Amino acid sequence: MKNSIGWLRLSYWSGAIIDALAGILLTFPLLNSWLTGITPTVSSAAYRASNTPAAALMWGWTALLIWADRRPLARRGVLILTLFPVLTWMISARICEVWVYHAPFQQHLPFFILQFSLVILLTYSLWVSRNEKII
Repeated sequence: MKNSIGWLRLSYWSGAIIDALAGILLTFPLLNSWLTGITPTVSSAAYRASNTPAAALMWGWTALLIWADRRPLARRGVLILTLFPVLTWMISARICEVWVYHAPFQQHLPFFILQFSLVILLTYSLWVSRNEKII
């Protein structure tokens, strides 16, 4: 049981740290532009209207993952929600950026590696804890 709780906690905190970093990128769009090579129109109302809620949701998901860590087995459903739809949607959007909008793949590669690594970690943690009873 300790092993599965350790994997769950690693998943919660990895997700929380990565989400906090993404929250920083959404909160500071020029930093995001520098990392991804996509030039935002920061002053446009459309950009602010989409980016501000995205930043709020990312910070909220960070808090949710930290909260889930307080009762790792009971709240492992948060990891399922993190996998589907959150991570799958984010990976799909990034693939679309590269494939459809021709964003530079090299600049998105670290994000792909990070996101797919998180998918593997969360899936493994859920698999290891699948037979654990909630205390």
